[in-house]
Amino acid sequence: MISIGIDKRRSIEFTKKADYNKCWNISLKYSNMLVKNINSRDLYTICCSVYGQYLTELKSKKLPIKNKNYIQVWDTMINTVKKGVLERQAIKLLHQTSYQHN
Repeated sequence: MISIGIDKRRSIEFTKKADYNKCWNISLKYSNMLVKNINSRDLYTICCSVYGQYLTELKSKKLPIKNKNYIQVWDTMINTVKKGVLERQAIKLLHQTSYQHN
């Protein structure tokens, strides 16, 4: 009886970890798009568009998006680009962070 509870908890944690890794893989995919367009004139619009695509893919795969660090990194990048200061560095940091979590 005890082993059933342990196995169930273990299974739940493996699923959480797999979802977490999927989210970072998806983040890397979309941050690669941003890096390819880093020299664009309208960087803020491109960032918002790619961020929207990122969120849509997470939602379509029913992955968690509330209070997660992979979402916080994207929010920080969007806010930095919106201010118009250090846009390229914010995108590079997002890409580096996504890459390191893979």
